[in-house]
Amino acid sequence: MTRRVGVHTLGSVLPNGVKCASGLGEKLEDSEMTFIARLLRFLFWVVVLTWAMSLLRRLVNRMQAGAPRDNRNIDVPNDSFSQKLVRDPVCGMHIAPSLALAEKQGGEMVYFCSPECRDKYLGNTQKFAANG
Repeated sequence: MTRRVGVHTLGSVLPNGVKCASGLGEKLEDSEMTFIARLLRFLFWVVVLTWAMSLLRRLVNRMQAGAPRDNRNIDVPNDSFSQKLVRDPVCGMHIAPSLALAEKQGGEMVYFCSPECRDKYLGNTQKFAANG
């Protein structure tokens, strides 16, 4: 008796009437399933990481919003950047003459950074005269 060996494709019927479901077909299905499972797992982690980054960004923004900010707008003249700075005799701060409060004292101009420093100086002129 001679046996005929033929090539069977997936879904072909063998001579004994059994449908061919060789291991090759099952491996293809398994690899497709693992690819889909891996793809879904990857997409799941992308969504989770995106969500976590969004929450972290919100948390940081809330922390920054709670911190006090100095939002005072100061109108600074353009020429104040190229001027020589003057020193406040009370606190020692250096300031541009165009931004400072000027007071003539004994024939000399004295510059102050704030009204508080000016008032302290005018109240205690003798004390600050040695530091000026």
